[in-house]
Amino acid sequence: MSSLFSSPSPLPQFREDLLSDPEYTRKKITLTDGRMMSYSECGNLESGHPVLFQMGLMGSSLAVIAVHEQAVKADLRLICLDYPGIGESTNVPNRTMLDWGSDVEEFFQQVLSGHDKISLLGHCMGVPHIMAAWPKLSHRVSHITLVAPWVGETQTNPWWMRNIVQKLPGQSTYLPAVSASVLAGTTYFNYPMSYIVGDESVSKLLRALHEIHLYNRFQGNGGNREMLRLAFESPNKEVFWDPILAKISEEFGTGDHTETIPVHVLHGSDDAMVSQEGCRKFVGWLQDMKLEVVFTTLEKADHNSILLDPTYMANVLQTSRGNGSVSEIGLSPNVD
Repeated sequence: MSSLFSSPSPLPQFREDLLSDPEYTRKKITLTDGRMMSYSECGNLESGHPVLFQMGLMGSSLAVIAVHEQAVKADLRLICLDYPGIGESTNVPNRTMLDWGSDVEEFFQQVLSGHDKISLLGHCMGVPHIMAAWPKLSHRVSHITLVAPWVGETQTNPWWMRNIVQKLPGQSTYLPAVSASVLAGTTYFNYPMSYIVGDESVSKLLRALHEIHLYNRFQGNGGNREMLRLAFESPNKEVFWDPILAKISEEFGTGDHTETIPVHVLHGSDDAMVSQEGCRKFVGWLQDMKLEVVFTTLEKADHNSILLDPTYMANVLQTSRGNGSVSEIGLSPNVD
């Protein structure tokens, strides 16, 4: 197992100003069927290596701004798309994961048609969304990093998440942003408040949380309800995962593809949301398709600190560069 630093490192400077900068956030395209897709991005927008970075429940694309400084240092252009019904992306009731894959394909045709290679990065419920998009982007993907993949096997009871969506108060107070972030958010800001106080003013972080979660519910809670519906479908492999895996298998699962795409799966040893057993099962599905998979446990990391702690996040971003093996970027793969 890996042995990265277990204590939080100093937080990089948070560029709150970018939350309202149209060059970085609340950007939109119109899909061919007339639906809107909103997105935000950070890092080196001019020449950075493009990475599609999809996060999990209860957030919005604005949260990607939190890792702007690290993305610049890693020479990456991180792009985060808002799921249907989140931000200004048109809601699609009863959508499927494969529907999402087609939308991502069109996004890259419109926005990044000139880039030959991209990387994919997903966290929690962002992982199945990344997996659904992968076959549609097969000729362009150079590397995939999957962090704490949501496979429907949790170590805690997830039903409280449904109550959050149903009972969130209106958008006029900070309370929904704080409660959603503390209880369910997968964004950068889920640090213990006692640690935040030492580096950033609480009011500044509350403002950022407020903006992120207001945008999450820009159209109401329809998008969150769809995300939860999919999250609760995920334990049913036949319904949820098999269609995604079948598409991947069609594209890559023959074992004779000319270019191997490395897949890194990262999991925190203290993750209370996603079990290591679930992660190993997920890795097994990919290995059954003869994909090149490396599974790494990050010691002392929990479900959110993998993205929160700058040390962990720096390593996550390095895997997205696709430069070399896991050992060359400072991680040690698990040895069974």
